[in-house]
Amino acid sequence: TWVDTAICAGAAVKYIPVWGELLDGHLYDVDSGTLRHLLRNTTYCPFFSPGGFAEAVYTGADPEVEYLFLDGRTGFLKVAIEMGVDIIPTYMYGLNDMYRSLSWRRHERAVLSQKTRLPLFLWWGRWGTNIPFTEKVTGVWFDAFPSSKYTMEQLDQCLEDYKAYLVRCYDSYKAQAGYPHRRLEFIGKNMPPRPRPPARRARL
Repeated sequence: TWVDTAICAGAAVKYIPVWGELLDGHLYDVDSGTLRHLLRNTTYCPFFSPGGFAEAVYTGADPEVEYLFLDGRTGFLKVAIEMGVDIIPTYMYGLNDMYRSLSWRRHERAVLSQKTRLPLFLWWGRWGTNIPFTEKVTGVWFDAFPSSKYTMEQLDQCLEDYKAYLVRCYDSYKAQAGYPHRRLEFIGKNMPPRPRPPARRARL
């Protein structure tokens, strides 16, 4: 079934080279008021990344981990529960490998990006340009998560169940997409990435 979507993102996207031009005139704000308006008054399905710019700061951060900036973020679930709609997760396998990004004070910049809604990250592709390192990207639309069955009193539980559902979705397709070694890790304002164990030295 075809679904008409409305791309929602931070207003700063329109000023990012290339992306601003591509989305000119087709971009909606990602605040809760806009999401409610789209769901109440249009036939569009809002399409957005809950992790936003904060998650983008972690682009290419780890060859074995893909980070989702979702810990403690319940705003989009609150709107879904209020409006009685389910959430259709999508995932773009390979997107994390298209570019590299600055590692300096990564988590602090991610938190500040979330607070200011500004893209506080520096990225680069081949030869330091916007040309991606890879164009092998596989998009998967998973079955809907039943957010409509929750109440506002169950908001925190809804988030935990949604995170567990995302892991199952991701793991179910990662080998077929070419990333059997990858795992998801949820981070957030008060939840930085788990420390990586030190690399073992090879014995001579």
